[in-house]
Amino acid sequence: MSSSATDPPRQARTHGPVKVVARLEQRGWVFRTPDPADGRYTLATLTGKGQAKVTQAAPGHVQEVRRLVFDPLVAFPALIGDP
Repeated sequence: MSSSATDPPRQARTHGPVKVVARLEQRGWVFRTPDPADGRYTLATLTGKGQAKVTQAAPGHVQEVRRLVFDPLVAFPALIGDP
């Protein structure tokens, strides 16, 4: 099987992030500017409103990562190599 058969189409790889950033921009959480070093790229910068959203979401995100990743490792020490 060729790699092109297993890789997602280029369009799918590039349009997904573009759509996400467009939604974030619509909410006022980021703004986009052309990359001054290479005009083929666009830079997305977090706004103050976006930073506030990240700060608001962070505790729940940390709690969920702890629940999904670290708690199972503590519950099953053999998974991390403890004797």
